Amino acid sequence: MAKSTASNAAKRDAMKIMAQLMGPMVPHLAEDLWSVLGGEGLVVNAAWPKADPALLVADSVTLPIQINGKKNAPRSPFLPEWTRQRLKSWCWRMKL
Repeated sequence: MAKSTASNAAKRDAMKIMAQLMGPMVPHLAEDLWSVLGGEGLVVNAAWPKADPALLVADSVTLPIQINGKKNAPRSPFLPEWTRQRLKSWCWRMKL
């Protein structure tokens, strides 16, 4: 796996969000992590993180192609708006 190229601040923000998401399941561990990361107050009192809708849109979808239960092609990226029929016609053109 490649090393992350994110800045230390971005990594710290991601870890703080992970601590918030862990809070309901493992509160003691989440509180310890939150304090180590410099979170203010208790993690249970922190505002729940909000998702950025722009980041939730997939540019492509990776699908395994199977015919009669056998994988016939490596995982291939497709556009999310492709229909089932278009995927089938792609497989026929690729002679899978």
